[in-house]
Amino acid sequence: MASVTQADALEKGPTRLVGACVLIDAAWRIVGHRLGLSGRELAIVRGVFDDKIEMTMAADLGIAPRTVHSHLERLYHKLDINSRAQLVLRVMQESLTLMAAGPPGGTPQICAGPGVGHLPLRLREQADVSAPSRGGKGSKRG
Repeated sequence: MASVTQADALEKGPTRLVGACVLIDAAWRIVGHRLGLSGRELAIVRGVFDDKIEMTMAADLGIAPRTVHSHLERLYHKLDINSRAQLVLRVMQESLTLMAAGPPGGTPQICAGPGVGHLPLRLREQADVSAPSRGGKGSKRG
């Protein structure tokens, strides 16, 4: 078994969304390809996004926990990183680069439940509050 798919996560409801759901399946494949990841390495990365421990990933993938550990070590070396947190940041950096580039090839989407492709309302509200004002009345542009 691989990581939970976006459809599986949505079926369980918005409170059950998992980390790997941050990108649609097609976007995962694109990001994986751009980072030079094998299918197995991509499954391990998705497990990290789901905050799974090595033992759980091993059971899901039908491999030994030591093999999962070896895959993680090789991922760290391949991506020149040292931790799970850096792995998540590196993958998100790549997905944001793809979003900025836009079509062709499809843009990775953010999984937001029923409105797939859009930020969840609470994230949108936070973005609106924290976003700096661009122009408008009283704006000093030189």
